Amino acid sequence: MLRSLVCALVLARLVCADVTVRSKMDYRLASYLPAAMADTTKKQMEDLVSNGTLLRIKGKRSYMAAGPLITISDGEKGTLTLLDPKGKRYATTTLTEYADKLKAAMPQLPEAARQMLQNLQVDVKTDKTGKTETLKGIKTEESVITMSVDMPGAAGPGMSIKMEMHMWMATPEELARVPALNEIAAYMKNQAAGNDPIGAMSKMFGQMPGFADKLKGPMEQLTKSGAVLRSEIRMLMPAMAKMMGATNPDEPFMNMTTDLQELSTDPVPDSAFQVPAGYQEAKIEELVQAINPVKPGAPQKQEPPAAAAQTPGGVYRVGGGVTAPRLVAKTDPSYTEEDRLARVQGTVTLYTQVSPEGRATNMRVMHSLTPGLDERAMEAVAAWRFEPGLKNGIPVTVEATIEVNFRLLDDKEATALAAPTPPVPAPIQQAAQVGGYPAKTTAPRLIRKVEPEYTEEARRAKYQGTVTVSAVINAEGLAENLRVVHSLGLGLDEKAIEAVKQWKFEPGTKEGKPVASMSTIEVNFRL
Repeated sequence: MLRSLVCALVLARLVCADVTVRSKMDYRLASYLPAAMADTTKKQMEDLVSNGTLLRIKGKRSYMAAGPLITISDGEKGTLTLLDPKGKRYATTTLTEYADKLKAAMPQLPEAARQMLQNLQVDVKTDKTGKTETLKGIKTEESVITMSVDMPGAAGPGMSIKMEMHMWMATPEELARVPALNEIAAYMKNQAAGNDPIGAMSKMFGQMPGFADKLKGPMEQLTKSGAVLRSEIRMLMPAMAKMMGATNPDEPFMNMTTDLQELSTDPVPDSAFQVPAGYQEAKIEELVQAINPVKPGAPQKQEPPAAAAQTPGGVYRVGGGVTAPRLVAKTDPSYTEEDRLARVQGTVTLYTQVSPEGRATNMRVMHSLTPGLDERAMEAVAAWRFEPGLKNGIPVTVEATIEVNFRLLDDKEATALAAPTPPVPAPIQQAAQVGGYPAKTTAPRLIRKVEPEYTEEARRAKYQGTVTVSAVINAEGLAENLRVVHSLGLGLDEKAIEAVKQWKFEPGTKEGKPVASMSTIEVNFRL
């Protein structure tokens, strides 16, 4: 979304006459980001900020180099051309059709994500801080656009994102004094409406109801206010920061700055607005993929065997030669005391990306229960381990939707879960058995779970069901003396016992001390 917003702001800042504006772009990531996430984000930002921005204007024509694409706008012809210098491709469309083509090339969200966006609460505020600063000898005034996006939970606010856009704009006196600034202001006032950046944003963010409408006022103010000489975008995600163990949750997830380096009125050659020799024509939707490299839901291009030796970049969805990740080790989520007392139950649905190392990254809540349980769900999934998805036999990052269930046992169920199953060895008979003694006792609690494997015979037969196992959970939290109480057959009984032997429990206690306890365990096999 940040890339798309930057591009929209770039389109809104086109100017006229012979003017050259060169800016430097830089960014800083939060100190609390895990190394894998930081590396992924750096790769995504590299093409966007490495060369800064270059804007050239001649009459009603403009040239903007920002990120991997170059945009050439011709106000007289009403056309817009995209150049892809890396791939030596170009595509031309009309200014009026560009927004529709851009929308068509934007990633299409899954149905569950679209439903989630229906509940988004978006708030946008604009404020002049009164702060001034002199940049390149030009006096500027600071304005701030603050955008808050909240996803309500079942019992209060859920995940939230706040984006602050600080902009230092030339004062009216400087617009009159500096010819280049005056040209910029004149274009913003007279020509921006023809490019319709607001209408373009409405289409770009059509999957986020109300988002573009909220931005309409600030965008109109931006296009009428003159020249922006410095901008700083701060993205804050306090809930995620807490989940990642940040000591300061208000530290921005990302801080991106754009600073003016050059402003001149030197003549701009006509060649700047022409397609270079040797470029091949392409569809504009294809070039937009340079901004959004992977379009979720689209079949992935099959790479030739020679290219399979290299790890494919981007994020993939299952299908088109991409296999799904497989869960191999699972930690059950813990309850917050508040939610346990309130007896909150249900499912937290998470979007995540499973990395080539088999770890869940870039998580976000798609269906919320409460803020506390949302965080506990993400903490649990962050500890899960997967067999990564493959593309052409190579581990890649694959999208996944994960459901994390929160269920409280009532007294009857809790007693049955820990009820003794005869015969009970003599040493265990002397241990606390929950529900069998009036003393202060607690039942064992599962804290790490390994999913059972299928036998080939059961998989071919599409056999499903539950193996029930009785076990002694010893004082170290390990399952011993396992015995099948309810059998499935086809080798699944043995696989169930193999899995439970790897499970880890918080042992039962008697008067505060860990003791061995009997438990009945259900192991589910589902295809």
